Amino acid sequence: MIEGKDFIYTHIPKTAGTFISECLINNKVGERILTTHSPAFDAPRTKRMLASIRNPFEYYVSLYHFLREYRTRHPDVKLRRYNYIRAFRVNQSTFKQWMLNIMNPEDKVGKVRFNFGHHQVPVVKYMVDNDVGIYTIRYMYMTTEENDKLEGGSIIDSFIRVENLNEDLEKECGKMDIPTKKVNTSNHKHYSEYYDQELIDLVKHKSRVIIDRFNYHFEGGKDGND
Repeated sequence: MIEGKDFIYTHIPKTAGTFISECLINNKVGERILTTHSPAFDAPRTKRMLASIRNPFEYYVSLYHFLREYRTRHPDVKLRRYNYIRAFRVNQSTFKQWMLNIMNPEDKVGKVRFNFGHHQVPVVKYMVDNDVGIYTIRYMYMTTEENDKLEGGSIIDSFIRVENLNEDLEKECGKMDIPTKKVNTSNHKHYSEYYDQELIDLVKHKSRVIIDRFNYHFEGGKDGND
């Protein structure tokens, strides 16, 4: 979480938050408070609340490759910090196999929990109870007041879209020196090459809250392109 003169930025995982945070800190526009992924409701409600958001279809491809590359990038970090790497066997699965596992996690209820700031959250239970995916749960938990309910009201005033990153960042936080090289990224093809119609329909349903609110769609010439 980053605090600036007139804003507080909440970092939803895998939404360019590391890049945004480094830009704000390096340009002396903001400084870190609380923890990296502290939810918005932990922050004092005294300034504009910001967060970043990205297309769910792209999000899952990015997350899949990030998790597959995690052990190579961070060989000294114990894997229990990312226990869903083990739970959903990302290193032993194709993208489709992993998506079908992580989107239908009924057998993992009570076994996989995530940390958001200093909160330990039963993410899989929330996913099953609300029939949504992990991205929607992260979005709900970190940006709303009633963080385990789909109808929870957002406490974010503005969102920085990853697909319009530089423009939105300067619009919300002021002119700054934005590097051309991104950080904490994964290497992969355009997200549309990973999906068939079954997965398109699955993400459209499990990410319906984000897709409907931000008018996201699938780009790639398949039936999801509506």
